[in-house]
Amino acid sequence: MFLTNDRSYDTFDLKNNKTVGFSGGIVLGYLYKAINKQISRSLGKEKYYSDFSMRDMRLAGIFEIRIDKLKFFGTASLTNMLDKMSTNQSLYPYSFGLRFSKF
Repeated sequence: MFLTNDRSYDTFDLKNNKTVGFSGGIVLGYLYKAINKQISRSLGKEKYYSDFSMRDMRLAGIFEIRIDKLKFFGTASLTNMLDKMSTNQSLYPYSFGLRFSKF
């Protein structure tokens, strides 16, 4: 097993020519504009412009583990997305899944 230099991964080539790699990082996001649009027969189209008690900034951690052509990824928010001034609730969204690739 030896280390190869790939752009975004630390990768290892196994004896059976399968590649194992991992990567990670941080995502920083900013809420620029929030619009909610509702359409009903009685009221027609209504648009609501508000931040909906959400914070302007978001910080999340991401990772990806690659085994040959299969990639397992995940992301988790490191900061509460709801503004604590107007509510006592917490929201820390996360996601995970699989990716398939030829390369």
